[in-house]
Amino acid sequence: MRDCSTKKIGYTSSNSAITALLELNLKSIGGPINHYKCEICGQYHLTSRGPAIPELSKAKNNSSTNNDVAKWIKKFKDY
Repeated sequence: MRDCSTKKIGYTSSNSAITALLELNLKSIGGPINHYKCEICGQYHLTSRGPAIPELSKAKNNSSTNNDVAKWIKKFKDY
């Protein structure tokens, strides 16, 4: 991860951004819900705007949120 001129943390891949997003949501209530590719640096940044990624929505709708989020984190770390 290197910093972008936008002062946001940059992730080198979509999967690494999703992993970070899920980890942040696992640790706290709220936070980023999606990611996007930056036109300035070409990396991925997290955002609280727009629709939530499907993996996060599924985890939040499930009663065992922590287990589901942990499962998605493992899935994306394996890529």
